[in-house]
Amino acid sequence: MLETKTFRGLPFSLSPALTEKIWNFQSESTQIQQLFLSPSGRIKEPDGSNAWLWKIENHQLLILANDGDLAWQSTGMEYRADGRLVIFLETPKHDLCAILEEQASSSKPLLTEKTTNAVLPTQNMESTELEDSEFIFPSNLEIVPTKVKKVLIIGSSIGALCHEQLTQQYLDIRFDFIPYDFVAPLPVSLPIPLEDYDFVYLQPSLRSILGDDIIWGTRFNVPNFAQNILTNAQKTLKNFIQHVLDYAALFNTPLLVSNFLTPQIPPRPFSRDPGVNMSVSTIIQTLNVLLDTELDKHPQIKLLDMEAVASIVGKRYIQDDTIYFNTHNGIIFQDWDDFGPFEQGSPLPYLQTIYPNKHNIIGTLLFRQMIWGLRTLCQTDCVKTVIFSLDNTVWRGKLSKNDSGTQTLPMPRQDGWPMGIWEAIQYLRGRGIKVCLYADGNEADIQAQWDKIIEPKFLALEDFDYVAVNSAPINSIIPDICSKFSVQPAEIVLVDASAIRRAAITESFPDIRTIGKNPYLTRRILLWAAETQADFKQAVPHKTEKLEIPPAPSAAMQAPAANFTSQSLKMLQFMECKVSAHQIISSDDRLLETLPSLIKNSLTSKAEDVNITRETITSFTSLDSKKMLLIFSVKDRFADYGPSAAMFIDDHTINRFILSARVHGMVTETFMLSEAAQLIRNQFGEGDITISLPMTSNISLFRNMYAQAGFLPKDHKGGTEVFYLPAGLLPPASPHVF
Repeated sequence: MLETKTFRGLPFSLSPALTEKIWNFQSESTQIQQLFLSPSGRIKEPDGSNAWLWKIENHQLLILANDGDLAWQSTGMEYRADGRLVIFLETPKHDLCAILEEQASSSKPLLTEKTTNAVLPTQNMESTELEDSEFIFPSNLEIVPTKVKKVLIIGSSIGALCHEQLTQQYLDIRFDFIPYDFVAPLPVSLPIPLEDYDFVYLQPSLRSILGDDIIWGTRFNVPNFAQNILTNAQKTLKNFIQHVLDYAALFNTPLLVSNFLTPQIPPRPFSRDPGVNMSVSTIIQTLNVLLDTELDKHPQIKLLDMEAVASIVGKRYIQDDTIYFNTHNGIIFQDWDDFGPFEQGSPLPYLQTIYPNKHNIIGTLLFRQMIWGLRTLCQTDCVKTVIFSLDNTVWRGKLSKNDSGTQTLPMPRQDGWPMGIWEAIQYLRGRGIKVCLYADGNEADIQAQWDKIIEPKFLALEDFDYVAVNSAPINSIIPDICSKFSVQPAEIVLVDASAIRRAAITESFPDIRTIGKNPYLTRRILLWAAETQADFKQAVPHKTEKLEIPPAPSAAMQAPAANFTSQSLKMLQFMECKVSAHQIISSDDRLLETLPSLIKNSLTSKAEDVNITRETITSFTSLDSKKMLLIFSVKDRFADYGPSAAMFIDDHTINRFILSARVHGMVTETFMLSEAAQLIRNQFGEGDITISLPMTSNISLFRNMYAQAGFLPKDHKGGTEVFYLPAGLLPPASPHVF
């Protein structure tokens, strides 16, 4: 199929560039027609008419009639021997085929004189407009893609429209929909268990919250009417919020909750009482604040700002309050029965010709917002440190002096985009992200000129957590930053206008993300990307796919190697991780003194891990029993983390595995499990090694951990999952651990 991004709006980056070619169209029932795919989304014919539309969705070329009905869709493509592209088409009913063939460059264009003077698109004129979903939710900082398999949508009309569109657009994802047009406990009778969904999207009904009293606009002239409406709506909304919290308490599935759309134009009565200062818009805005305030306290729940999305895309293209009542809170689209004749015998014109709208993209747009929210909750690819260069990044221009101390270039300027960067830096600091400054040149010169260039004084050198002003290569300061802030290269973003420096960093630290080529993109990426929404609350681990049980091994063997990418393995090997296993054989061992601190900062799958008594420790350190206590110490080239994991083993059962959150991202768990498996079998004999996991909020994290180490699912009952490492099988090698 066509290798393009899913198209929403004007085509901007197509490969091959479809808008730069002249095409010959021929079906089984028509003669050859010459067509031109205009960047506007229209299909132009030789006579200058444009009765057809085109777009790309899900890597398919779609040709639509002027009323928006789908006429043709692509089924494949190939290149002729002379390099010309051919796209194969068929009707939606699969009853007619056609081809769209690139016209040979030597062919004489058939365009009439009427269109020969028109400006045809060229490579230099190719639009660079961003898709709506990419503009609002930039993907520039994504490393690991978020893959979902099962999604539950609970909601009213917008939820129903999302479900309808998404089931057609993402065929490899299961989308289930449950209507929810009232305020009541959320449904627990579901198509599949709730914990099997990757996330739940909740889209509450505004009408159920506000009621219908506000339809009668004259009532807003009655004193206290608007305030009473708001007070009652807040009580109802708090009931809904409590239902959401009850849902979250029962299951560990991430919950994404949408807020409400405010009217495009604040509706007000024709005449208003002077004491009334509240409209429908004001009431809905207050409800949105209440939703945000109450739900933001819970790390398993993320509020999605649909109001902001609609405002950015353009409410006139999305919202239906030009037709419906204000609390319908829906998406504008053509009703199916609008095409029937009126009494006067004339059909309604196609809605798109009156109100151009983007209702057909709302599913994709909101799904991108859902993924954004999920990545924020899970802190996927979370950014913890941002390094800024100075010249052409924090300010416009470059400080450059000759031997006599004279500035050889115009002084850097601050107007325009640098002021936005300064504010972005302050907001990153507010999110807990460390900001660093790197600059070539003389430190005294920079300090002397700083207050002259940074005006207004939105930013000071003291605002940076780390400042390096020298002539050393930028990649030489990365290890120091990693050590100082206890971050990994994959948690760092470099903002630098210099292509040379960006390339040098990418070569030395391939997991560091780099931006800064286009200063007009920098602020939006830094402030809007999911990866910088760093609240640093406990992240919700993303659910993993169900494990498939392979045939049991027939002989002593090792599980398949961990699926490292070349870049991630290179980064891990650069860290020079070292893990030491210590078997504790005495309750007086000094390493036991570190257990309380280790437990406090640990990732654990069992609540009882936080209450380990001295009697428990004594029983696991007795040489007379078939029990074992292992403590693992970890260090790398940046830091010595000391005792970082503990494993309580009872015969062939791993009773507890306590892992410090500080070393989880270093992927040392498989090595620890391999060491433990060898010790178990050396001391207690051959056999399956088992581990039980209660269904807690950390279940996905630990399920994935054991799956990567070769453990297989054995049983699932009573809120507990049992995994086992088959006899004769060892966890895979960890090539980055020494």
